[in-house]
Amino acid sequence: MTINSVYIKSFGKLRDKDYILDDGFNVIFGKNESGKSTFLSFIRFMFYGAKKQRGKEISFRDKYTPWNGENMEGELVYTHKGTQYSLSRSISASGRKSEVKLINKSTGEEINLTTDEVGTEIFGMSEQTFLRTLFISSEGTKIDSDGEILAKISNVSQSGEETSSYQAIAQQLKEKAANLDSRRGSAVIPYLENEIESLLEKKQKLITARDEKSTAAQRLENVKAQLDDALKEQALLADTMEKLKRYRDFSAYKKAEEKLNNAAEDVEKAKGDLSSVQGVDNEFLKNISPEEEEIILADTSSQSVADQTEQVVLKNKAVSSKTTGFVFAALTAVSAVISPFIHIALLTLAAVFGILSAFSFVSSKKAKDKADALTEKMRFAQDTKKQVLSKYGLESTEHYRLIKRTAADTSAKAELLKSNADAAQKRYNECKEEFDSISAGITAKYGSTDKFEAEPVSANEEELTKKIKDAEQKILNLTGDNVKIKIEADSVDGLTEEINQADCVVADLKERLDDARGDLRIINLAKEILDESYEEIKSNFAPRLAAATQRIFNALTGGKYGEVTVNDKFEIQIRHEGKYENSNYFSSGTIQQLYFSLRLGIIELLAENFPLFIDDAFITYDDERFNQGQKFLKEYSLNNQIVFTTCHQREKGMSGASLTEF
Repeated sequence: MTINSVYIKSFGKLRDKDYILDDGFNVIFGKNESGKSTFLSFIRFMFYGAKKQRGKEISFRDKYTPWNGENMEGELVYTHKGTQYSLSRSISASGRKSEVKLINKSTGEEINLTTDEVGTEIFGMSEQTFLRTLFISSEGTKIDSDGEILAKISNVSQSGEETSSYQAIAQQLKEKAANLDSRRGSAVIPYLENEIESLLEKKQKLITARDEKSTAAQRLENVKAQLDDALKEQALLADTMEKLKRYRDFSAYKKAEEKLNNAAEDVEKAKGDLSSVQGVDNEFLKNISPEEEEIILADTSSQSVADQTEQVVLKNKAVSSKTTGFVFAALTAVSAVISPFIHIALLTLAAVFGILSAFSFVSSKKAKDKADALTEKMRFAQDTKKQVLSKYGLESTEHYRLIKRTAADTSAKAELLKSNADAAQKRYNECKEEFDSISAGITAKYGSTDKFEAEPVSANEEELTKKIKDAEQKILNLTGDNVKIKIEADSVDGLTEEINQADCVVADLKERLDDARGDLRIINLAKEILDESYEEIKSNFAPRLAAATQRIFNALTGGKYGEVTVNDKFEIQIRHEGKYENSNYFSSGTIQQLYFSLRLGIIELLAENFPLFIDDAFITYDDERFNQGQKFLKEYSLNNQIVFTTCHQREKGMSGASLTEF
């Protein structure tokens, strides 16, 4: 078998990667953390999937689930026995969605798989055996004892066929023994023992029932009487409960009816109160313009006093200014007459007096004009206000204010009464809905609400319910007792015959039990003989495995060491300097070579020419061991494909290898 190509859509850190592999020796080279080990783990994933392993900090699936949450997915193309196949697999991060498909590329036919672990069918081994043989990791090549590997090697060494299995025969004997004697309820011996015990118990009960024959009839009468009393009590309690429920329904109906009537009265009252204030209407107030309202509200009386005061002041000012003007005029004339006789400068003073006289006369004229205008304004304001008041039939400003306050109070009262009316209507609607619902329920229960009455019942519903349940349980118990005793009484005549039949059946079952126990002894003896034979067979595989391991080990070490022995726990000893030494006494490099040889020896005995997957297994080798190792792998790859991953320059250039760089 050879792997032709690998396509990784998403797995761990690798995404959308395509690799072509050579039929022989392949070296995958890359730096640490470049994805080499992930590449080999992807091949393991393709053949065996990625189950969620419990009890580990990080499972295989968790470790290689893509960080971006994508499915673990890809394709692997391989050739096996001359036919090329395409193996594709996809698993979601949660593991809930999983799909694996195997297609024969020559025919295009999809292969029907019996298991998701395709490697079990292809390699003929479980995932753990695959990891202990074909898959050599950088963590070491030493393997622990493996039952599957041990059984396969033993079968091969004895018959040449790894499938002619001791395990199959042992399993058959185990299953036959389990069918005869195990904890399973279907096992023959426990079943027969239980049947015999059950029949003996039944026989004893039949004997007891036969002895109680004389009392069965009397006990039946007593139970019937108790049952009649219990049925009467149940009927009485049920009738009381029915009356209680009817009275509860009646009370709820009357209460809802009363609430509805009260709500209806509240609605009518609220409507009456509202209609009493809605008749008051001062519609003419809406026709008064803001300008007219300002005129109506103007305080003309106080304004008149102010204007009159100002008018008096202006008139006095006019008279005073006029008098002052005459005085200054007289002074002007006197100054002008006497200036030639006294001093010429008096002419200037006469001019000043003249100016002051003129100014006084002008001021007097202006004061008089203002007084006249004010008189006219006062008269006009009073006339205008009288006209507006007269227009709307108002007596005075206070009359207008009184009407407006009354209208505002009436409007506020109307709003309040309307709100009360709306609230009353809402309560009525709610009461009506409640009443209709209760009425509908009563109609459904009792046919109609007409003349619906109910007698008061003082019983407590919770206590009544408990009494009814107790009565029902009592009836159930008495009914069961009645049936049992009746069956007991009716079947008493045939009890002796049944006892005799039970004796016959028990005798037959005991005979069958003796036969089954005899068969079990034979099977256990056969299993002991088979186990002894298998131990002898296991002792025969060691020379073949040791020979294969020694041949490969000599090739890797240049024949430096002597004979090699391997036991059934895969523990190795090496003959060195005339005596056998445990492998642990040698250097780590020698131990790595030794167990590398053991793995290849196991593969040689078990497997066909399957690929060998190696992850940096030469990391502890010195140059000499490395050269011997690469020489061996070059020859090994002539018959088996090798996929070798490394991060070291030395391994990168191994002879005869096809290089793929990450």
